[in-house]
Amino acid sequence: MVAVDVGALARFCARGLGRFLWSHAGMTPPDPAPRPAPDGLTILSFALLALLAALLLWPLLTGGALPSSAVVGGVLLARLGVQVLRARHDERLRRPASWAIDLLLIALIFGQISRQPS
Repeated sequence: MVAVDVGALARFCARGLGRFLWSHAGMTPPDPAPRPAPDGLTILSFALLALLAALLLWPLLTGGALPSSAVVGGVLLARLGVQVLRARHDERLRRPASWAIDLLLIALIFGQISRQPS
């Protein structure tokens, strides 16, 4: 029969394998570098994405009316503008193919709006 140290097992589960191995080797684990807080444009981008998700999910959950295509297109256009502004500050965020797809989607939405009778 194998004896199990319940306290060690709980610490293993709570801290994960890496910390468990470091502590049993008599060493202290290296401190991970703190993650920088997101900047204002990143927060705004996520807020616009959350707003878009809420606009599109609300009718599915409540059975209400669909949001206006102009509102959805406007939120997408605003988010695209924020993405371009973010890319001006960080070159890693430059994704022209993604921007082209976003513009195509926005153009299709506004094209659909223009075909609707008044």
